Amino acid sequence: MKDEELDNVDALQGWFIREMEVFFRSNGRKLMGWDEIAYDGMSSDAAIMWWRGDNWRVLSAATAMGKKVTCSPTSHVYFDYPQDNYVDKILKFDPLAMDLKPEQQKLVMGIQANVWTEWIPTMDRIEYMIMPRMLALAETAWCTPETKHTTDKFWDYIQPQFLRLDAMDINYRVPDIQGVGGNNVFVDKMTIAPYTRARNCVLRYTTDGSIPTSKSKLLDKKLTITKDCKLNIASFRPNGKRSEMVTANFVRSGYLQAQDVNPTADGLKVKWFNNKATSCADVDKGGLKRELVCDGIKLPKEVDKDRALIFDGYLYAPVDGIYDISLTSDDGSKMFIDGKEFINNDGLHAINKVQVQVAMKKGYHKVEARYFDYQDNTGALESSFKCVTDPNATVTFKH
Repeated sequence: MKDEELDNVDALQGWFIREMEVFFRSNGRKLMGWDEIAYDGMSSDAAIMWWRGDNWRVLSAATAMGKKVTCSPTSHVYFDYPQDNYVDKILKFDPLAMDLKPEQQKLVMGIQANVWTEWIPTMDRIEYMIMPRMLALAETAWCTPETKHTTDKFWDYIQPQFLRLDAMDINYRVPDIQGVGGNNVFVDKMTIAPYTRARNCVLRYTTDGSIPTSKSKLLDKKLTITKDCKLNIASFRPNGKRSEMVTANFVRSGYLQAQDVNPTADGLKVKWFNNKATSCADVDKGGLKRELVCDGIKLPKEVDKDRALIFDGYLYAPVDGIYDISLTSDDGSKMFIDGKEFINNDGLHAINKVQVQVAMKKGYHKVEARYFDYQDNTGALESSFKCVTDPNATVTFKH
């Protein structure tokens, strides 16, 4: 480092990458590297693999420097990650829509999905992880925005493919059961209408805690819940293979009462701490780095490292009702409403989603969320607030 007048290990990495590129080019090869090397001063012949899902800026920066980029972000196309709602995310993924000029768009080589198999022991499991996500990847990579199907139309479009996969004995994951799951609350009674997007399957359920079998009760269209219960539901392919089981807990609950406050500023206050936390309890143990305002519980664009955040403010429930609330993160996160912990997604882990239901009266409710990403390179944070009883009602945030 001294001979090359390099000040730190980042500069050492840049020097090493440039030396390797010279070696590759001298042997008729071109360098391609993960997006950490995007700013290391390679020639325009070098290509970048954008893999850090939250590091979307590298796509714009690398193409602005004339470098070709393959898009493979963890947030959308790492197929060893859990499958929950991934088809929808893949179909909505459009790297060309990320504020790229026409000349930059030409440098986007395409989209690549990855499957890291350290924890995938068999080919049977690989088939399970990649299908039907690979069909969505083909749709996104090969279709123009004008010809690409919406999520609902995509599921209609690929129904014949399920029959084809059955005939080929591919161990695909049956699409996630829709319309039910997680922890649910109701005030008087609740009617659910679960369904699977694979029409070659049927739903069966139990309420005694046992795993559904092909002889369990058939769930035909709707089911009314009138008391606390644990509902296990699974879908079954024609060959008898069972899908992932969905467990839904139903509990009678009173409403959270609205607070007597009138916040006027839009968004939530965010405190960004200079801290490599390993749990949500440690988030604020480092020094305060910066205060921000964000329009929801998600990663602010300004936060690119040292991701230790506390969100604070109020959510406005526009109607009395039951609200679906989810928190997705890599690594840990927690959410509190009116001082009570409703979501615990804490710990060091890959991207994971936790969803609950909360009965809330119309008005303002105190909300706090904590989040950290220990590794500084694969973080993710998303949240969702939807009113079950009135789908047109929109939750907003103030502080």
